[in-house]
Amino acid sequence: MDTKRISGWRSLIGKAATALALLALLSSAVLAEQPSGNWVKLLEGDDDGKVLPFSAWRQPTGEWLIVGEVFLDPKDEKRLAWKPGTGVAVNGPKGQTGHLLTKMEHADVEAHIEFMVSKGSNSGVYFMGRYEIQVFDSWDVKQLQHSDCGGIYQRWRDGKGFEGRPPRVNASRKPGEWQTFDVLFRAPRFDATGKKIANATFIKVVHNGKVIHENEEVTGPTRAAVFNDEKPTGPLMLQGDHGPVAYANVRIRPLEAATTAAATGPEADATYDRIAKYDFGDDRRDLTTIEEATRTATPKQRKEIETRLLAVLKSPEATYASKQWVCRVLRQIATKRSIPALAGLLADEKLSHMARYALQGMPYPEVDKVLRKALGKLSGKPKIGVIGSIAARGDRKAVGKLSKLIADSETAVAQAAVGALGRIGGAKAAKALAKAQVPDDLETIRADALLMCADEMLARGKTAKAAAIYREMLGEGNAPAVRIAALQGIVRAEDKAALPQAAEAAKSEDEAVRAAANQALESLRTR
Repeated sequence: MDTKRISGWRSLIGKAATALALLALLSSAVLAEQPSGNWVKLLEGDDDGKVLPFSAWRQPTGEWLIVGEVFLDPKDEKRLAWKPGTGVAVNGPKGQTGHLLTKMEHADVEAHIEFMVSKGSNSGVYFMGRYEIQVFDSWDVKQLQHSDCGGIYQRWRDGKGFEGRPPRVNASRKPGEWQTFDVLFRAPRFDATGKKIANATFIKVVHNGKVIHENEEVTGPTRAAVFNDEKPTGPLMLQGDHGPVAYANVRIRPLEAATTAAATGPEADATYDRIAKYDFGDDRRDLTTIEEATRTATPKQRKEIETRLLAVLKSPEATYASKQWVCRVLRQIATKRSIPALAGLLADEKLSHMARYALQGMPYPEVDKVLRKALGKLSGKPKIGVIGSIAARGDRKAVGKLSKLIADSETAVAQAAVGALGRIGGAKAAKALAKAQVPDDLETIRADALLMCADEMLARGKTAKAAAIYREMLGEGNAPAVRIAALQGIVRAEDKAALPQAAEAAKSEDEAVRAAANQALESLRTR
């Protein structure tokens, strides 16, 4: 067995993981599609290509400039530099000036913002001039706070901060690189007397293609807002006084209330009747209406939309194309109520994939239960797909069931089970893999799965357990590629304490193992 088998398998795993991640990204980052129509472009030139300096913004605009290409100052990475041109707003030579506020006031809105910061710099995008999404140099930050890039900034009262929300993940790029926010924002609601009856809500915030907030309410203006009151509308604001920052391609689109009305209430019956009859190639207007409505609906309205979609999913008259689309939308809005209907599709050869697509990202333990239960009822591609979803969810309670499937008569199922145990990781998965008797054509996959378990243990600080697996895989009976990967692992785990293992491996009859071992020895001796 040569090195190419292991490296090829690891490459295959990487490609599969990348494909799954991309699929998830495309489903969750729908905002980045930016459908055409009704967009108000706030940093655009006229038809002749000449910039109309800040014509969409309230005056005065302080030291803000319209420029062309922007980049880190070669002499000082804490500053921005630029070339003459159009289309980019930068907050002046000092990187510190007043804020930009739009002349236009918005309520419910979809927004796209591109920005760049220098090292250590700070800014913010304030919806309605009141509710901030933080702009900050958070490159490589591990412990995220509300003050990091993409955070919903905290409120402030009596000298104390409260209610800030950090982003789910750190999607920040390096200083000097362009970044994007795509935001769906719902304005606060007021009754006829002016009393607030619903808080402002960030329905979805996507940072560089990654969802970082969903359905986060803000009970009042965040710190440093230009207005301390709350109203039905307000201007978009770009903060300019906290450090060098550049903005480009800033555009907003008001969300029509009519969209929600067409998706909920008595008027919506005809919409869902047509959706049930939808087929590929048909006019997608009704589908788009529902997709738009899910982005801006209140919790009560989302519940109604989910109920209506489930009715379509259960309807014997609904088309395959319609049910597939319903699964796609349910991935965005489904609650526990959708789990039984989606679980009922797992055995459907045509719809199993889309049902798993909806189920896989749900944060409910009930999903893990139905997936584990399905393992004993399915075969073929649906079963392999469920194994993949269990692995993607990291369900360690499924390790026992997956371990039994290693001996499955269907080779593809056995292969999927071995790979899933490696992705789930943990001591139980590693033990099951170590004990497993597999045919030669699965040995490479089993070895890589064991190494994945060890890598996961090492990442969680279980150094001794990881090292034990690496030592076992260093044995002469393993393929050269396995031994090389194990050697690299034990060096990461034990540093200079791994010198004896590296020295022993340097005596190997295999040229590739000797080369890797000598390289490890040289690295360890110079530390």
